[in-house]
Amino acid sequence: MRQYFACIFLGLLLISPFAIVFGQNSNFVTYTIEEGLIMSQVETITQDNEGNLWIGTIAGLSKYNGVSFINYTQKEGLAEDWITVSLKDRTGNIWFGHWGGGISFYSAATKTITDLKLEDFSSYKLITSIAEDNAGKVWFGTENGGIFSYNPQNEKAEKVAIELPSSFITALYAFGEKLWIGTDKGIIIINTSSNKIEKTLNTGNGFKSDFIKSIIPALGNEIWIGTADVGIIRLKKNDLTKQQNLSIINGLPSNNIKTLYEDKNNTIWIGSKDKGITQFIPENYSDNSNTIIKGAVNTFSNKFEQKYYQANVFVQDREGNIWMGTDIGLNKFMGELFRIYNQNDGLINNLVWSILPDSKGNIWMGTSEGLSKFNFPITRGTKQFNAPIVSNYTVEQGLPENIVIAMHEDDLGKIWLGTENNGIAVLSGDGKVLKTLNT
Repeated sequence: MRQYFACIFLGLLLISPFAIVFGQNSNFVTYTIEEGLIMSQVETITQDNEGNLWIGTIAGLSKYNGVSFINYTQKEGLAEDWITVSLKDRTGNIWFGHWGGGISFYSAATKTITDLKLEDFSSYKLITSIAEDNAGKVWFGTENGGIFSYNPQNEKAEKVAIELPSSFITALYAFGEKLWIGTDKGIIIINTSSNKIEKTLNTGNGFKSDFIKSIIPALGNEIWIGTADVGIIRLKKNDLTKQQNLSIINGLPSNNIKTLYEDKNNTIWIGSKDKGITQFIPENYSDNSNTIIKGAVNTFSNKFEQKYYQANVFVQDREGNIWMGTDIGLNKFMGELFRIYNQNDGLINNLVWSILPDSKGNIWMGTSEGLSKFNFPITRGTKQFNAPIVSNYTVEQGLPENIVIAMHEDDLGKIWLGTENNGIAVLSGDGKVLKTLNT
């Protein structure tokens, strides 16, 4: 009997025999070459003003309109097939960087793709990052080829002749007349009008890391910097002395950060190089906060979900779905928090035979050593959840047996339990045993 119920719950509810996985309306859709994607290794994703997703892969470009894919290669005008990075500018055009230093330009007005033939400025080095400044000039970072800019108004490119700490550019971020340039030897901030260095951030002057991987604006007036060795460094735009570190000490699964993205709900998506995806959920969010905003860290993927284990890029579409580009495909996430819960979170036993979401929002789990009830305090609206408050029940609390193989909630909110050998127990919503039924 126990094996019969276990098969039903394992098959239909995706419960691992070693831990329990559940979420609020979690829903994943994966797209690979079988669905029409030109190549499963996705490097970059951008949504145009018409709602189409442009997916850059190592073998070409795919445009997805929500129904089907249209694929593009050098035959359709790309500078190269291997795409490494992309950016939609303020006018709706899209810029694509390539592995061999080429730049492709998609015109939103003419719907055409053009090879700009800028390899002389990139020194034929891989394009790592693209940013647009407040004047509409587009900046490109390369791997061991420094940076260069392109002015769409006069169609002229310019190699930036400044003394960089390293020619290996890992990230670019522009706001106002400032351009932040991340390298493998720290950050420099230049004035985009004069091309002069205004500030340098590295371990030599008190910055926490030299190994920069990602730079994004976040939470109104913060700057988040992903590093390869100390996790995330958070700064205030108007006061760079306010520096805070978010790392494994604060709950991140890894200090090796690959990519960062802020969605429309101000949730920060963190892709690590080696330990999956994490969400940072801000608390008491305010655009005008003078301090670093506090929040909760939620692990998103795990070793049981290898297909979402490492994301190269995140983007949120107009419907609010999160798209993740990975090395094995394009993943669409529709839903809420998804993670593993086990004995480390207070679950009484990892061998789960039954699960019941009740009418009050609690999650009940029947295990081999008793019953656990998880209650999730809501953080913001009905979107995200803190760590669960766990209550456990065994024979010491009146259960007829610890092995709970089935559960049901009736119209009055009472919880009915089926045990392996000792019949049925009826519980109140707060876990008090009201009645037992057995032979």
